[in-house]
Amino acid sequence: MKAPLNDFGWQARPMPAAARGPRSWPGPKFTTLRGGGQAVRVGVADSSSHPQRTCPIRIAFGDGEEAFDDLLLGARSGPLTDVGGDPIARGRDRSWTYGFAVVVDDARHGIDLVIRGEDLLEETPRQIRLGRLLGRAAPPRYIHHPLIRRPNGAKLSKAAGDTSVRGLRAAGSSAAAIVGRAALEVGLIAEPRSIAADEVGALFD
Repeated sequence: MKAPLNDFGWQARPMPAAARGPRSWPGPKFTTLRGGGQAVRVGVADSSSHPQRTCPIRIAFGDGEEAFDDLLLGARSGPLTDVGGDPIARGRDRSWTYGFAVVVDDARHGIDLVIRGEDLLEETPRQIRLGRLLGRAAPPRYIHHPLIRRPNGAKLSKAAGDTSVRGLRAAGSSAAAIVGRAALEVGLIAEPRSIAADEVGALFD
């Protein structure tokens, strides 16, 4: 946790409020989610015959779609389930999934604007529905930005040995130079230049 927060400070970016203190994640204390006047099942398989085995918890959203307006991409909609079936809230290792934890965390901290990569665009309808079922009156606004990709179109990946922000920092690049390089790669600026972190928002105007 210390390394990402150190990177935030180095870029002169405010530390996320959610990272400033301890957080408590929800425990498996429910079997039903209620929202919109209806009950939605949370299925937990019976593992009583195999006490050593932990079964995943899935959320039964049912059929249908959720529509939303992306502030960068425009009107969007998507299904609530994918080829994998009902989404998993907690896995076999007893860890809460990203898709569940991020919705709970955003609601707890009152996050009303989510800026993230377009690779998470398809997760948005499910997260909007989950937030409503958990009692959120209105979803946050979303901006899904382009990704910086390799020449073959694949996403950058630390596992593939691609250079990280921390690596560029260690090589002597300034924070403004790295932000400017990222803005150039995703098409927010036409010519390379250094950009301070607090200037990035103006690039979306």
